[in-house]
This record gives sequence, structure tokens and C-alpha cells, in this order.
Amino acid sequence: MSATPAYVEIHIHSVDGYVAAFLQNDPEAVRRLFDHIQPNKIFEQRQLVVASAHSLTVFPCASIARVDLVMDGYPDWDFHFGVSNVQEITEEEFRQRYRPSRDPDPRLLPPGAPVTVFAEIELASGERLITEIHTHMEPRLPLEQSMFVQQILSAPSLYSRKLGGGAILLNPANIVRLTFHPGPPTTPPNALPAEPLSLDRE
Repeated sequence: MSATPAYVEIHIHSVDGYVAAFLQNDPEAVRRLFDHIQPNKIFEQRQLVVASAHSLTVFPCASIARVDLVMDGYPDWDFHFGVSNVQEITEEEFRQRYRPSRDPDPRLLPPGAPVTVFAEIELASGERLITEIHTHMEPRLPLEQSMFVQQILSAPSLYSRKLGGGAILLNPANIVRLTFHPGPPTTPPNALPAEPLSLDRE
């Protein structure tokens, strides 16, 4: 974040679908807020506490699906798992950008080659998020691929840039489905071989 934003809205999405919204528009308080938020630790604490001059709100972290920070620009946080960018996109953008018949087969790409992957993430709240991930090809054996999937779902949090500005912090404990397009060249040894009926991108 090159400069402190003039404001930030905090949207806390509970697993029951309720969204609590808070606003901070004092520049010094916004700076302190970002000094306090640590993406890798936000869901490791037992409670997330939001305090104002007139109220104190406590959220058990186990009941939080995601936390959105709505603002101009983006925090300069590092992305997880060595990726260079993760950006929320719309369903329409996903349908326009992901074309298996046009895109290169990931199995034919050399190690280290840049690759774009799309992730559909469904949360316990019923929300569905689509992200575009810019990363690089990293060959893995089937067992290594299984371990990598486990690392994603057991991470302290997952960070994405928010559509329109800001950040999304996902609680992996409340992810109920995670689909990658395209899938990796190798799959976990326990993966069931089947095609999704609803997916037709050709």
C-alpha cells in the first residue's frame, strides 16, 4: 500500500450469511488498523473484536467465512504459495477468460512457465467467489499434489485483491468447495476421475 487510504470499510461475513459492516475514515486510525491486521493471523485468534466509541462487537473467528476490506487501492501484502497476484473477478469475466479449447494445455508447459488459474470458492455462508490467480508452473508428483491441496485448505487465511479495490481474507476452515480451472497436470492419488456435468466451456 503506497499510501494510507482515506477510508476503509470492514465487512465481516458470518457462516450464517449475515454481513456486519464497519467504517473508519480517520487517516491515522486507518493507518493503525492496517498496522494491526496481519493476514496470516487474523483467523488464528479466537475472536475478532471491533471497537468504536459507542460499541464493542465480538465475532468468534470459527464463525467467520470472510473479511472484506473495502477501500481505494490494495494492501501491499504478499500472496500465499508464491503466486504473483490473486484478483477477484466476475462470473462474466471468468467465462470470457477461461477457454480450455484456446488456452495451452498445462501438461505441456515447462517448469517455471507463467500460468493463469481460475479458482471457484464456495463458502459455508453460501457465497461463491471467483478469483484469477497468476502463478508459475510447478511440477508435482500425485502425492505432492495431495499435500499441496491440504496446505491450501489448512492455511491460516487466503488473501485476494477485491473487485473494485481492497482485500478479501478468506477463512479456509469455512471453505466447502474449491475448484481450479484448469486442473493441475497431476492429481492427488485419491482423486475420483469424473467430469462436472454443468461445465461446458468448449
